[in-house]
Amino acid sequence: MGDIYSNSKIIERIKTERKSIKLSQEAFAAALGYTRKTINSWEKGKTFPQLSDLLNMCNLFDCDLGYLLCEYDCKTRENTDIVNATGLSESTVNIIKFMNQQSKLPANDIFDCMPAKYKNLLHTIDILIQSSLSDDVSVLGLICSYLYGKYSSFETNLITGNENCFYNIDELRLWDNVSNTNILLNEKDIMNVLLISIQTILQQERDKIQSNSSAGSDSPKKVQNSPKNDDIR
Repeated sequence: MGDIYSNSKIIERIKTERKSIKLSQEAFAAALGYTRKTINSWEKGKTFPQLSDLLNMCNLFDCDLGYLLCEYDCKTRENTDIVNATGLSESTVNIIKFMNQQSKLPANDIFDCMPAKYKNLLHTIDILIQSSLSDDVSVLGLICSYLYGKYSSFETNLITGNENCFYNIDELRLWDNVSNTNILLNEKDIMNVLLISIQTILQQERDKIQSNSSAGSDSPKKVQNSPKNDDIR
């Protein structure tokens, strides 16, 4: 396909997609209207599929042509742009898009809470991301610290007063000369503090949501005046 595209990479991508949807060469050939011999010839690099074959594969693999041609690594150009703009994985992008679609569906009956569930999930994601931009401690930042932090030392400037000093985490203690408290802390204790902080912020967010919800439900509704007899006539 010229110097721009690599036939071997394209064939490898087609082969990978075929296997990802669990199609044998025979089943793949039948779906495209060929024999197994043709598919085998493609995958060995002896021949190359026509443009019409590639378009049929796009329908089969649910992807854009640019993905099969290895122009980008996400299955659609839209996903590629979102991944590049946000840094999220394509699977996460697909999950968010799915939740958004489901949240817009009408409920089947009064017991169908799935649309509302997905709407709340999206709202929760929105809250977590927006709070991470705050100058205050954010729950998303604390979760990040909990998941990725490896705390081997602690920092203080209380000793020298001028410069920060770092000490081994094993030297960290809670000390109170009044109550004669002298407790040695470790990394696990720090992790527990982070969990408590996460729980506290989540509780605060819940209180806000519940308060706003109650304020909305308690607000008086405008009652339409009953029609007078003259209006009825």
